Parts: sequence; C-alpha cells; structure tokens
Amino acid sequence: ETAGKAFGYKIDDASIESLISEENIHLLLIEVNNLPAGTALVYKTGEIVGVHLVGVITEHRGKGIARSIMEY
Repeated sequence: ETAGKAFGYKIDDASIESLISEENIHLLLIEVNNLPAGTALVYKTGEIVGVHLVGVITEHRGKGIARSIMEY
C-alpha cells in the first residue's frame, strides 16, 4: 500500500511477494513516527549495491527522506 501511494498507482501484491524470497533483494519500509512514509528496493550483486524504486508518499515529500536513503 505504501509503495502504491508513493508512486501513484496500484502495485500488484504478487509482484512484491515474489521479491521477498529473493536473497539479493531487500525491500525497505521507511517510517516516520512509526507510520509508513516511503519504500525502496535494494539489490546486491557481488560487491555492488543498487538502490531502486525509492518512493515517498505525498505528505512526507520535501523532508529529505529519499536523500537520506540514497546517502545511507
């Protein structure tokens, strides 16, 4: 639900569930005050780590959340 809000369209649950079992993929849920604020997908290949699909829901945009994810 959070990813859908962040990207502005419905994301199929089966798509997300298929990623959960992949050992090189990590799905992140970013929270602000214990409430969902954004999402990101981290993919590791050997020593290379890629950060993909960073999304922040509307009410939390402009607060540096996506920047924090990318700088981490």
